[in-house]
Amino acid sequence: MFKFISVSAFVLIGIIVSGCSTTPPKVLEKTAIVNPTIDGYPVDNCMTWAKNCRKPVADYLCRQEGYSFSINHTIKKIHPTKLVSGKICDAHYCAAIDYVECGRYK
Repeated sequence: MFKFISVSAFVLIGIIVSGCSTTPPKVLEKTAIVNPTIDGYPVDNCMTWAKNCRKPVADYLCRQEGYSFSINHTIKKIHPTKLVSGKICDAHYCAAIDYVECGRYK
């Protein structure tokens, strides 16, 4: 029982001390990218053919706009699309990123 009390007291002291920090909290800045394109084509949801799909592409698009990461994204079935690698997808299974929410901490 003594160990439990001492650990609890240590955790409580840590919480109190961390709550007194003089470092201001980081602010999350957000932006949205709607219907991104590469050379006039909707951006395919994969970086390369059937690899590194969805989140990697959303993150890439955010970094291109000066943001650190993607928070959310949506895709839609459409063709033709252009992959980040430069290839064109013109088949019924192609899909494009049509919305990306980006974030960065300041």
